[in-house]
Amino acid sequence: WWFMKSIAIVATLMLSAVSAVFSPWKIVITSKDETGESMIATGRVFAPDGKTPVEGIRVHVYHTDAKGYYNPGITSSQKPRLNGTMLTNEEGRYEYRTIRPASYPQSRNPAHIHYVISGKGYSEQYDELEFDGDPFLTGEVIEKSRKLGTFGVIQKLQRDVDGIWRTVKDIRLKK
Repeated sequence: WWFMKSIAIVATLMLSAVSAVFSPWKIVITSKDETGESMIATGRVFAPDGKTPVEGIRVHVYHTDAKGYYNPGITSSQKPRLNGTMLTNEEGRYEYRTIRPASYPQSRNPAHIHYVISGKGYSEQYDELEFDGDPFLTGEVIEKSRKLGTFGVIQKLQRDVDGIWRTVKDIRLKK
């Protein structure tokens, strides 16, 4: 028993060391079997000045599936099925592959992805990614987002040569 316990302790320490060295700035949230259109979102996290990239920031994202549910038949965002967490690399970059989410069933909310951002020396903050051209976006929200550029909530989605939707969402940290 002590031998098995020793192996478990050593394995835990090794995994901790590996994850500290190779932080996961790039993740895959959905399997290839997930219903929906493939999408890749990339971005960078910057200090409050909007220019200095920040390494080691936790970026957690979650969203609905292609039918607008966080879990089968459930629109509550508690314990969402499609989610993932990244740590920004030395250039402040993060990337995730997922599917394009849908709006909640029978609602007028735009399709979106939730962001929870945190890191040492910064307050936890919340953000969203919505998509240009969504029929449920209002003129006021569109104009406000446009002024913020890649830091805005609404970003363009474009298909690449492989038919995968791509978008960029940068984040400016708050103290």
